[in-house]
Amino acid sequence: MGGIASEGQLPDSGHIEPNPIKQLSLPAGIAIPSGLEEKLFNSSFAFGSVFFGPDGTAYAFSSERGTQKLLAIDSSGVAHTYAESELLSGLSLKTGVMLGSNVLTTVDYWPEGGSPFAGIFELKPGGSYRKLNLGADYSGVGRIIAAPDGGWYFPDFEADNIWHLPGEGVAETPLITKGDVPPGLVYLAYDNSDGTLYAMNHNGGWPFGGLFAVYKITNDGEAILFAKVNETSAQNGGMALSTGGPFGHALYVTDAAGGKLLKVEADGTTVPVITGLIKPGDMQFNPVNGDLLIVCDDGKSLLWLGSDLSRIGSGSLSEIEASEQEKAIPAKGEIEAQSDLSGTKTDNIEIFNNWNSGLVESSPTCNPSFEISQPHFISYIDTYHWNNGQGTSSGGTISLKKEDGEVFGPWTVVAESGSGVANVLWISRPDEVIPAGTYSIIDSEPETWSKNSESNDCGFSKVEGHPAQSVSAPPEQKNEIQTVREYDSDGKLLWELEGYRHEGDDKYKVLNRGSPSLTDPDSFILSFQSGLSPESNAAEGGIPICIIHEGYQFVPHGKIKSWVTFSGIFETPVVEGEYKNGLKQGRWIFWSYPEMFGKAAIKAAEGEYEEGLKEGHWTYYDANCENMVSEEGDYLNGVKQEGTWIKNEYVVDSQGKCVPGKSDPSAIGHLTE
Repeated sequence: MGGIASEGQLPDSGHIEPNPIKQLSLPAGIAIPSGLEEKLFNSSFAFGSVFFGPDGTAYAFSSERGTQKLLAIDSSGVAHTYAESELLSGLSLKTGVMLGSNVLTTVDYWPEGGSPFAGIFELKPGGSYRKLNLGADYSGVGRIIAAPDGGWYFPDFEADNIWHLPGEGVAETPLITKGDVPPGLVYLAYDNSDGTLYAMNHNGGWPFGGLFAVYKITNDGEAILFAKVNETSAQNGGMALSTGGPFGHALYVTDAAGGKLLKVEADGTTVPVITGLIKPGDMQFNPVNGDLLIVCDDGKSLLWLGSDLSRIGSGSLSEIEASEQEKAIPAKGEIEAQSDLSGTKTDNIEIFNNWNSGLVESSPTCNPSFEISQPHFISYIDTYHWNNGQGTSSGGTISLKKEDGEVFGPWTVVAESGSGVANVLWISRPDEVIPAGTYSIIDSEPETWSKNSESNDCGFSKVEGHPAQSVSAPPEQKNEIQTVREYDSDGKLLWELEGYRHEGDDKYKVLNRGSPSLTDPDSFILSFQSGLSPESNAAEGGIPICIIHEGYQFVPHGKIKSWVTFSGIFETPVVEGEYKNGLKQGRWIFWSYPEMFGKAAIKAAEGEYEEGLKEGHWTYYDANCENMVSEEGDYLNGVKQEGTWIKNEYVVDSQGKCVPGKSDPSAIGHLTE
């Protein structure tokens, strides 16, 4: 028979979370053979079955009501939640095998135990899933394994057989076709060296029964009793094949009632290898190094056995995760700012630092902030992007946002790798003086920015510098203008932005723009985000506007009023209102301009904004009948309030005047007379 079907390796996906998986002392009475090391862990939830990916990553399903997780643990003890999904809920048996970066997952139907699902599913990192389209409904599915000729083997202890699934859409075929089928077959193992398929059952009441034993499935479709595990107990165990490493090449089973790990010899006799275990259950061997994982004590603990577990260290899996991250985290003071303006290293002080050694996850819910009571020269800012052990594809930018909305930066970072993770540490060296105030640290890639509860769910960051008086800093530039231009493929100017013109503590913008390109979304959207049309004048009276030059996003602050000129014939207003830190605030008025009718703009709508949301009474005017209200009513937090809105319709009478009534499209022509 051929080799085991190829399986893709799993990228380290799913979010990191501080699961309380703690290392325990090994209970007295457990006898471990010499040459083996052990680690015993427990968790806040009970473990069910375990399996390994081809890269040596271990996976453990939860098995309790109210928990629905698949945990991934790499060979160094770094723990992640691979997926959290309703599919994984409850006490039912769930097993898995890698399918590329996804997991082919079997689920036993047990609604009384909190699991309403049944069959075989493709589970993706994070928790989304889909059910495979099979030829039958399998509701008692046990251990799924890769088949030697492609596809998979799986037992169904309710349908009482073992099935070969060549692939989705290809009919499953039973493997036991002659003689008696042992009841309650749950676990499978395949030995490539001699082409033997092993199956182990659970005894007890339906759907289980018979002997608690191991069977060989012959090539001609017969199940032959091979080894008896425990003839007197209804407590069952697990089965797995070791292909090398400290346990050699052999089949092993666990006896839950006897508290033993048993080696199954070639003649079917069993030999105790480890004794004194507390209810050992499911088990699997690492295909890379031969380590063994055993679920013990009804899922309350996980025993890890191997010849050298020093790589795991001590403490909980969560603590190990944090220690691995620390390899990529420079110690305080390890990296110092280097700048012509920064003076010696001793000149720099730590202005802010919320780094800690706790377990992290991504996507902070707040930006870290700090306050300085006098101007400071900022020489160094960093942020941390562990990102579930994947780092980032490249570096981004870091900026500082003052409480009044003014933005300093953004500054491009240098991304450094650590602990084998690419671009995990982002470092910027602004070498700029910022005034006194309170600042938020802004990272351009918050979805990969690390946080934890110890950082108050704010992104990890450190800021260094010193009071501006401590060095000879250059005088603050006044009226310094930075010009940004963008052209189309024909060299035509699309727009030109002159920004960052300092006058005191304010920043002003001057916008001189060509025609926006309809095929260039950035250029086209920019025209409207600025509140100015291509032919309009700049903001009235040099209104201060704060600009973030990243993706050409405007964050306006202050009053704004703009006009548009049609063919040089007349000028008409477009919009008037006020921004506060990028959000519309207070009274706003909008105009429409039916140029086709040879008229100047007429008022289109007016009302109040509260932090960017429509609030209070709003009035909308008819597009063709000047100052005639077409609709009015109230908003609350940006939502129309039912029962407060009134709609009006108008018609044009014989005198060309708008009067209440149903609209008559043919009468619109009177407006042009």
